[in-house]
Amino acid sequence: MVVLAARTSQGKTALALQIAWDLASQGKSVVYLSLEMTVTALLERLFCYSEGIDNSSLLVGKFNDYPEQKASFEKKIEDMPLLITQGLGKNWKEINDFISLINPKPDCLIMDYIGCIEGGRVDRKVINDYIYRLRAEAVKHDFAVILLSQVNRASIISSDNRGKIPSLEGLKETGALEEHADKVILLHYPYFYNQNVDSRKYKIHIAKNRNGRTGVFSVYFDATHYRFIDLERIQEDPQVAKAAGIFGGDVVG
Repeated sequence: MVVLAARTSQGKTALALQIAWDLASQGKSVVYLSLEMTVTALLERLFCYSEGIDNSSLLVGKFNDYPEQKASFEKKIEDMPLLITQGLGKNWKEINDFISLINPKPDCLIMDYIGCIEGGRVDRKVINDYIYRLRAEAVKHDFAVILLSQVNRASIISSDNRGKIPSLEGLKETGALEEHADKVILLHYPYFYNQNVDSRKYKIHIAKNRNGRTGVFSVYFDATHYRFIDLERIQEDPQVAKAAGIFGGDVVG
């Protein structure tokens, strides 16, 4: 079980979708349970990611301006083992029935996000039980679970904390997330707080790792295409930098 957490509007869904796409592209079966966004909205994001389309053009209704890219995207996803649902899994009965019916079991199940389950905001026992049971099912059927979660708003109210990378104690929903997770990955986008900075470096903090290293790593966040790119690839390959719209010293420092 992996917890992927960040403050509001910090790229949780974008990174989760990229993980889902990359796994499915490698032949791993992935189920993406969206409790917040529509399937259409998620597919539009994947379209921008896969085909390098500026997301602003879709927001103003120019989807039909890209017939070649549309055909390419449809071909890619036709046989891709990626299932995206909307609103499924808001309570344990729904998710339990779904896991029992789907066969074979997926290699990875991604839930976006855990704070949307029914009763979780009122009674922490509900969300604790949900997390415990979901992890047990993952162990039983040998599939990975990625749970998206928010970081508590209290961690950014103070001006001293504003713009700083979040920490484990900021996990919003419940202590069960930290307790039951094998890994906790916290996300941080400095540019969100200070758009005058030259760098678009995005911080990925592996705060807990039961069987490996922890630490903070930097990647480039190409928000226009919902894409995260390894900084080394950008620095070593000018074509990658050009495709990401990076010029000059945007990623230096």
